[in-house]
Amino acid sequence: MAGSPRCEHLILMKRSKLLTTEYLHGWPGLSRQAQRALVDRQPSTVLEALRIRGVGRKTTKRLLAVGLVTDPDGAQHRLLQSEVEALEER
Repeated sequence: MAGSPRCEHLILMKRSKLLTTEYLHGWPGLSRQAQRALVDRQPSTVLEALRIRGVGRKTTKRLLAVGLVTDPDGAQHRLLQSEVEALEER
């Protein structure tokens, strides 16, 4: 494959781990409804996971740490609008 960038292969690779309810069972602050939604949707990025009701930054931080999601947009470390407003008030 002459001329194709190496990073293209990495982007197209599927992750080898899938989220399961057994794995997510007992995670603090994660409801059964949120667990089922994560398993059903199998998000691949932090942004996709954050769009699920009941999934917040603590959960996505854990998912990111174990390699179940990626953060190509930097969403995990981006300030929320409310955090920006709080900093501006100081």
